[in-house]
Amino acid sequence: RAGQKNADVRLGLISVEGDKTRWVTWDAERYPYLATVRWKDQAPITILVQNRQQTEEALLRVDAETGSTTFLLVEKDDAWLNLDPSMPKWFADGSAFLWTTERDDAWRLELRSADGRQVRSLTGTAFVYKGLVDFDSDQGILHLSGSDDPTQTQLFRLSTEIAAAPVPVTTEPGLHSATFSENHRVYVHTSSTMDGLRKQVVRNTDGRELGVLQSVAEEPPFVSNIELTAVGVAPLFHAVLVRPRNFD
Repeated sequence: RAGQKNADVRLGLISVEGDKTRWVTWDAERYPYLATVRWKDQAPITILVQNRQQTEEALLRVDAETGSTTFLLVEKDDAWLNLDPSMPKWFADGSAFLWTTERDDAWRLELRSADGRQVRSLTGTAFVYKGLVDFDSDQGILHLSGSDDPTQTQLFRLSTEIAAAPVPVTTEPGLHSATFSENHRVYVHTSSTMDGLRKQVVRNTDGRELGVLQSVAEEPPFVSNIELTAVGVAPLFHAVLVRPRNFD
């Protein structure tokens, strides 16, 4: 309960054939919260731990043989640290990983080496990063969602090999998302626009349309009368006005 003692949490490793548990060790007095555990492909076991105030967190690399941990990075904020449950995102061969941070007061995506050192920022603070959509580490290509307009969500493509700005994949005003195949070669593009239409189109990675997933939902008899606006002085506050559909 709030204000009471925290639950004691441990993390252990055990063989599928059954054996003695190897307990993972870290400074649980300083970081009592175990927020994330990652272990995928050839990448190392990685855990994210936080202090109780959630103003400091450490990303730790775990030795699977001994359970000991080493620091990859530490994040601090005087007020609060938000968690990104999709991170860290390791390359399949364990050579590097992606990391997101609000260190500069806005979400941005970073490329980091296997020992945690920052290689470079993949997105700047001017780009409104909203999330990682797909990561093909073999090709060094990732797709992400974001927009300079907070009323929209667009899809972008980015290379981890070249220092360049994200390339737009979608541009039509609205909300866009995608679900990629396991081999990253095709994806289902879902779009929702202000006219009330929602479409799902199967595309290959160059954007070419391969097919449309038909909807059997009944067409609505009318579309909501919506107006997007911004009020106040900088920074502006975005708002939406919803009026009766026959409003004059």
